[in-house]
Amino acid sequence: MIEAALFLALFAVSPYVIYRSRNFLYSRTTWRSIRFGLDRDSTQYVREFFIGLLITIVTLGLYAPVYTNRLHSALMNNTRFGSLAFHYDGDDKEVWFLTMKGWLLTFVTFGIYYFWYRAELERYRAAHTRIGDTAQLVSTATGVQLLILYLLNVFGATMTLGLAFPWILMYTLEDLAGRYYVTGYIDFDDVMQRAEDESAISEGLADALDLDFGF
Repeated sequence: MIEAALFLALFAVSPYVIYRSRNFLYSRTTWRSIRFGLDRDSTQYVREFFIGLLITIVTLGLYAPVYTNRLHSALMNNTRFGSLAFHYDGDDKEVWFLTMKGWLLTFVTFGIYYFWYRAELERYRAAHTRIGDTAQLVSTATGVQLLILYLLNVFGATMTLGLAFPWILMYTLEDLAGRYYVTGYIDFDDVMQRAEDESAISEGLADALDLDFGF
């Protein structure tokens, strides 16, 4: 009984922890000395988290692509680069068909196509993400790249008994970040810095819960 109550309590706070932890990580990320961050109000994300999860269970997983797209939307539309807002307008139907195709081809190729599906989804999300009114995010991620990174993580960590994991992780993050760039124009002189107001508590709690941020 105590274990069940503890599990429910942890589950109830998990969307708040994920949101606040993402904010903490963003606040430690800078571009030209301007920090990223999230709006304080996590209401939309929390609502999508619980309602979407319920619908996904009722529909036996068929709602999952829409669920993840709306969670992504709730995060991105609350993301800020200083005083500039991010805008994500990915369509639920388009993501649903993209994901259904990805799942089907992943199944018939015994999992190999999964990396091409993830790359296509990342490119789609980037293509539907704007920074302010004049800048557009672009991703050049490919299935081959993601497959190579996966093999590097699996075999590199295994062959070194995990000792190389920190270097492999840094290489992976740098490689993934290098596949993104921004087109359009940002007037950095007009971008205002936002005050830091998040503590490290959420990140520590998220690590304790072993939550995946899904970057």
